[in-house]
Amino acid sequence: MTGDMLVVSWQLTRRCNLECQYCLTDSCPSLNADKELPTEECFSVIEKLKVSFPGCMLILTGGEPLLRKDIFEICNRASENFFTVIGSNGTFLTKGIVLKLKECNIKGISINIDSLNHNNEFERRILSKKLNSIKFLQEQKFPFIINTTIHKGNISELNQIAEFVYLNVAFLLNLFFLVPAGRGHSLYNLTTSDYDYVVSNVLDIKEKYNGRLTINTKCAPYLIRHTLEDPKNLKVYEGSGGCPAATNYLCITPEGEVLPCPFFPLNASGGNIKEKSFNQIINSEIFAELRERKLKGRCGKCEFSYLCSGCRARAFIISGDYLEEDPLCPYIPKGGNKLKEETIIEKGGTVYGYKKSDKINIKWTKDAEDRIKKIPIFIQSMVKKKIETRAEKIGIEIINSETLDKIREEVSELPMFKRFRKD
Repeated sequence: MTGDMLVVSWQLTRRCNLECQYCLTDSCPSLNADKELPTEECFSVIEKLKVSFPGCMLILTGGEPLLRKDIFEICNRASENFFTVIGSNGTFLTKGIVLKLKECNIKGISINIDSLNHNNEFERRILSKKLNSIKFLQEQKFPFIINTTIHKGNISELNQIAEFVYLNVAFLLNLFFLVPAGRGHSLYNLTTSDYDYVVSNVLDIKEKYNGRLTINTKCAPYLIRHTLEDPKNLKVYEGSGGCPAATNYLCITPEGEVLPCPFFPLNASGGNIKEKSFNQIINSEIFAELRERKLKGRCGKCEFSYLCSGCRARAFIISGDYLEEDPLCPYIPKGGNKLKEETIIEKGGTVYGYKKSDKINIKWTKDAEDRIKKIPIFIQSMVKKKIETRAEKIGIEIINSETLDKIREEVSELPMFKRFRKD
């Protein structure tokens, strides 16, 4: 079984100039590069990815990937074959590096910002470097996103961070619900009341910026329950159909181990890419069982399990069993039939990767189909579904190139996209 992975996160190094408290890889300045895959082996991994997951989005991250001396060689080779982005802490970017990344055809970069209100001078200097990096990215019109890990120390700042991201014209904001991986263990202290507050606050923030800024939640698939229980939230829901670990997402570590997602520890590896093919790895026991999702505990009984399934990495780290219930979710299942993706679609929500369009009788011309195929495969079905929904709304039964131009023009006038333009 190959071809299902839409996103591959590749940790090129564990080295980093920082030592963030929430770091899932325990990265720090004192680590060396002895066990990292050398340049030629990285090229070999890219060739194997081409065979197994030719349309995937490739995230080159770390540690701090810009510490690798061969980073631009890897970027060049990767971007020849994949939609490639960089995950960085944002402290190494200069105008020259941003230009070089553009030359390498890197499509975007993420920067981690978890607080705008630091108490000590070192953290303030680091934030200042990140803000300078954002200026370089803005000057070069280089797409960037902001990643924020939610923990007890910053839950009061989420509104401020969202406003900062909006005003600085970032492409989107990813809000990660903390998984106690690596040093993240030390910050894993959200109570049930904290959880309820955060979920409510995140949904309010998503509604506030709806149509102006894309805000994604990560490692908290149970937000779909809150959405379906309160239909007003459906207009701000865009989900992935549950935890993507091992189903359409995997991670390659600096040593070549392949994990179901970046938050899983090394003892959850499906195999090392130096020794096995991706086909062998994704058919290993852990990958196969995670795809089958015969969940235990509350997750197994939950009527939302098909849409959510909890965070599998969090379950594994806390209980030692990747099929156990997600301990962060306080919900007590009510039983009954399991809800499926159609439930969201019928209520007007969006599900990434959802391919059925039984309720929409829309035909596509070959020229329109050919244009859609140029979109990265990991978002192709979602974009197609949105176009079909819009076409049906405006009374179009056959989608051709003219239809796509019309819809693209409409989309470009939305506030979310107009803010990227300087008239």
